[in-house]
Amino acid sequence: MADLFESHFNDTGSSLRFYKTQTRFGQTFKAISAHTVTSIDLYLMRTGVPPNPIYLALHNADGNGHPTGAALATGEIPVVDVSPVWDWAWAKATLSPEVTLVSGNTYVFVFYTTGGAVVSKDYVLNFDNNDTYADGKGITSTDSGGTWSDMNNSGTPDDIQFRVYGNEPAAPTAAFSGTPLSGTKPLTVQFTDESTDDPTSWLWDFGDEGSSVDQSPEHIYEEVGTYTVTLTATNDIGSDDEEKVDYITVFGPPSPYSYLNKDAYSGYHCFIEQYQKRKINDLTPFKLPDGTLY
Repeated sequence: MADLFESHFNDTGSSLRFYKTQTRFGQTFKAISAHTVTSIDLYLMRTGVPPNPIYLALHNADGNGHPTGAALATGEIPVVDVSPVWDWAWAKATLSPEVTLVSGNTYVFVFYTTGGAVVSKDYVLNFDNNDTYADGKGITSTDSGGTWSDMNNSGTPDDIQFRVYGNEPAAPTAAFSGTPLSGTKPLTVQFTDESTDDPTSWLWDFGDEGSSVDQSPEHIYEEVGTYTVTLTATNDIGSDDEEKVDYITVFGPPSPYSYLNKDAYSGYHCFIEQYQKRKINDLTPFKLPDGTLY
């Protein structure tokens, strides 16, 4: 379950309804910690059967505390999830995509019922005059968000009540796999990053003095041996290593002389090589052309 990171609520506030001349409301706030926003609750009441959901958009704030740039995330409070008529309650909107806020940065939540000039009068937002926000202010737009004015400059309540839920960001947990894990040289291995918690950089040590900063690299082992592979995954919070000891095994090419030393027939061991076959009941060593004794 997501944790409550921002709580901007004081039940001694007043209220303000959506009207045709006020198509959008917004609330600026400064992130009190770095966290990933997953949902937002609005404290509101409905006075009838709302024809439209409430839509939300999260933006960066410009120097005036107004929305700037494209929405970082959007969400919706469906009509069926809004509180009973004439009853204050929290209503939740899940945001997509999840956005990681930067501690100390200022953002704006924008709330609206439609993108046009005609909006529902059947929602009432709870407002607070007691400055519960850090560097926050309520704003309103009489168009589709092209121009904004500060509500506290127009005799209206200051702050819209809301709660922000999210997850504490974490350092990644490094994990990886490779295929194939063994073979003759030269051996090409495809490594796949399986780290969690959103790493942003990777450092691979392939154990043969080779390395890579790609997320999921391919590496060629040129020499016979057994190799330990290490992945370091990093994000803004921290880093983590996974080491797999003796993970990759590289063999030399097969001998040109193949042999079979097993019970092929009852009472006999058979030896087969390129030029001759003999019973090895006589244990006299046999020298192959490369000098190997069997």
